[in-house]
Amino acid sequence: MRFLSRLLLLCLLGWGSALAQTGLPPCQGNDSANWSSCRGTYSFPDGSKYSGEFKAGNFGGFGTFYYTNGSVYVGEWFNGNRNGNGSLTYRNGTKYVGEWRDGFQNGMGVEYTVEGRVLASGTYLRGKNNASYEIESSRFPFNMETPANLGLQVNATHNNLNTCQGSDQRKWNSCIGTENYNSAVIRKFVGVYVNGERNGVGIEYANDGSVFRSGTWKGSFNLVTSHAVDTQRFPFNSSVSTAVSQTPATDLDKAERDRLAADLEASRRKQQELEEQLRTSQLAATQNIRPPQNISTERRVALVIGNATYKVNPLKNPVNDSTDMAKSLRSVGFDVIEANNTTLAQMREATRRFADKLGNSDVGLVYYSGHGVEVKGKNYLIPVNADIKREYEVVDQAFDASQFLEMMDNIRGPNNKRVNILIVDACRNNELQKSWRSTNNGLARMDAPGGTFISFATAPGRVAADGTGRNSPYTKHLLQALKQPNVPIEQVFKVVRRNVMEETKGEQIPWENSSLVGDFYFTLQR
Repeated sequence: MRFLSRLLLLCLLGWGSALAQTGLPPCQGNDSANWSSCRGTYSFPDGSKYSGEFKAGNFGGFGTFYYTNGSVYVGEWFNGNRNGNGSLTYRNGTKYVGEWRDGFQNGMGVEYTVEGRVLASGTYLRGKNNASYEIESSRFPFNMETPANLGLQVNATHNNLNTCQGSDQRKWNSCIGTENYNSAVIRKFVGVYVNGERNGVGIEYANDGSVFRSGTWKGSFNLVTSHAVDTQRFPFNSSVSTAVSQTPATDLDKAERDRLAADLEASRRKQQELEEQLRTSQLAATQNIRPPQNISTERRVALVIGNATYKVNPLKNPVNDSTDMAKSLRSVGFDVIEANNTTLAQMREATRRFADKLGNSDVGLVYYSGHGVEVKGKNYLIPVNADIKREYEVVDQAFDASQFLEMMDNIRGPNNKRVNILIVDACRNNELQKSWRSTNNGLARMDAPGGTFISFATAPGRVAADGTGRNSPYTKHLLQALKQPNVPIEQVFKVVRRNVMEETKGEQIPWENSSLVGDFYFTLQR
């Protein structure tokens, strides 16, 4: 570990020394408050150190920060904070590579082990992963290119490009141009254009001048590879590019949805490749896949609940969802206890019947569709007879979702082994919840006990759609995906997530948490 730490430090020092080649002059004088458009090193009394670019007396541009605890950040800065693209390597060698804002992991990113294996990926909010989903590692590579070397490469590649002329972007070809946006979030894009579209390196700036997104682009909003780009080459206050006016976004959520939507095309292609691989693997399933147990001998029990006929905020689809889910689960070997439009007493009675069968089962599954709320970090499923006017009334009139997990964890299966599955399609918008002080939209994150798989229709703290057809978008795609034979449960829900993201244009991202150690298949085909 000591050798790896030294090697890592040498590599990062190489990044820092490379910054000296970006063309900025050395900072002059001892007063860092006067340092601007220069490169320098500032040491703090506690032993931490910053080496890189300064703007207006603060860290700005590319730089490396060495923390006293051994962690090292290399990437983009704005107004003294980590903003843009960057890599934070912790002292144990694990690493986060992705987007930053105001000093926190904020946006898309990937967490890696020391060896470069992906630990987690998805969307981060103020340092926490609030939506887990697969991201191509090439988007945020483990060995991210150094800003300085990348900047030199950009200069060498595009030194001969002219400034884009005229206000008609469609005529911009092999030139460097600037688009100005009438947006509450994004101010402008500065980068390379080919045939009227972004095609090459460039930077998307936020209104405050910080880097919103940067890297290599292909298409209007398609960021192919996210990496740091030399802000000196593509400056926020560009005086050499022709500007055009567009209105792609109106608020932060919309901008984030646009960003997710821009990724869907690449995700769609990847999904097609995965589906082709899946078809190929299914042909050889009897040779290559060895499920732990045959469905004909595997004892499966499920509790399926759908609540729709609420007095306030009634829903259209939950009973359809639960009815179709019960039918689908029965077709793959589940003994299903089905309960629709239930009162609290009926929910408890159905849960007791489920618990009675759980002890003799190899697989236990709970599916719920309807209203759900989060109160003080706990998730509650709402019966149709609930009369809730105040937040404190929820505890007495709703069903605590964590009781399902506790029950399945406490009631052991045969040989103390069982696969437990909790599926919650209960994040519909609830007007009453908006007036409660300690609640958020959607539901809170739930941790999976050993041998458990948890799935929510959308990410914690977000709202899911009820749907305009017979089923909600989430349940519709789940019903389709679980019919695919010889597909592990993790892959089933990845397919669901991609399809829901595509249908909702990135507004809804299903979320899972798993502690399974073996394989589970909804459908087997021999």
